[in-house]
Amino acid sequence: MKSSPEGLCFACEGPLEPFVGGTFEALFERCSSCELILRKRSQQLNSEDALAFYRTHQNDVQDEGYRRFLSKVTKPLIVRLSSGAIGLDYGSGPAPALTLLMSEAGFETLAYDPLFAPDGSLLKRTYDFVTATEVVEHFCDPSGDWASMFSLIRPRGLLAVMTEWYRGQQPLSAWRYARDPTHNVFYTRVALAQIARHFGADVEFPADNVCIFQR
Repeated sequence: MKSSPEGLCFACEGPLEPFVGGTFEALFERCSSCELILRKRSQQLNSEDALAFYRTHQNDVQDEGYRRFLSKVTKPLIVRLSSGAIGLDYGSGPAPALTLLMSEAGFETLAYDPLFAPDGSLLKRTYDFVTATEVVEHFCDPSGDWASMFSLIRPRGLLAVMTEWYRGQQPLSAWRYARDPTHNVFYTRVALAQIARHFGADVEFPADNVCIFQR
């Protein structure tokens, strides 16, 4: 995915416009076509501040509630995989819980994270599946990051993504997801379908806030 010209949405190349509202809304732009929302580049945290914020997250893979949350993506993914499939958890974070859950289900899964597990050699391989749970909203260079993920998938491979969709929540400042200072991109189903089209992929929406791409 090439970077879109300035002022255009990376997903559909529609025009980006100021997000109308108060002081908080002024931090963002919105595509008038697919309604994707982008935090302005000047308002994004630097890597050090983002890392400090990530370290405040407390995700315990042994917590049953957290396991149920991740099962929204693991269950529909597992039924689509063949025996012996090997995957990569892209953006695994400080505690690669999804990596463990997929491995427990019998699928070898490696963990990559640019901050917590930055093994660049993993990005030089291809996989039967790639997962990105609560990751794509953090992208600082979304066009480049989406291209990187799709480049990791073998022919007919799967990319499973979980992120909270934007559904016109108003005011934006009242939406918990938008209040996270490390969240830079908020997607709609239309925007995700446009991303699929760009990469020549099919996309399904098997659960709320979950989509699975296949090239």
